[in-house]
Amino acid sequence: MFRFEVIETETHKEVSIGGELTIYCAEDLFTNYVKSFSTDKHVLLRLDEVEEVDTSGIQILLMLKKQIKSKGHNISLGPVSKCVERYVSLFDLTSRFDAADWL
Repeated sequence: MFRFEVIETETHKEVSIGGELTIYCAEDLFTNYVKSFSTDKHVLLRLDEVEEVDTSGIQILLMLKKQIKSKGHNISLGPVSKCVERYVSLFDLTSRFDAADWL
């Protein structure tokens, strides 16, 4: 199971995803959260509570990034769990998420 939480501040939206970020929840996550996500602010993506991730989860993150960028806003990664860090490094995604500061 996954958790998707949005906290809005004056300057940005903080999106926190926790639990599983795998093929088993990818469709639900995309349909119910990513597809309808909108913002008028910078987005900080927190993945420090993700316990498990696979390539489907990474694809969902890339789709979320694409949607945010298409609206003219930026997304950056905040804290991430070790499993997310491994995938981001493995697929050399640090530049896609402005993640150089935490890897």
